[in-house]
Amino acid sequence: MGGTATKVRYIGFAKYLEDVTVEVRVKRDKAAMAGIVTVPTCPYDLKPMKVIPKSGYGTRKNERTYKCPTLHRIIVTSSENGELRGWM
Repeated sequence: MGGTATKVRYIGFAKYLEDVTVEVRVKRDKAAMAGIVTVPTCPYDLKPMKVIPKSGYGTRKNERTYKCPTLHRIIVTSSENGELRGWM
């Protein structure tokens, strides 16, 4: 697998998810514009997730939506400087 990993906490409103963390790996990808990609692990089935392209509707520049192969979706948010804040 490789890359650097960090864990981010749930920052939504569902009380039962407050203690759930998501591991986010950063890995090199020559096809990516910046040369790196973030790969979160699905909190429900622990599979790697892929980013979903922004639709332009209701998206903010500091949010990225990810989907796993079994169609679970999460949003990972970051601060102005790019530091990961949490997931919802």
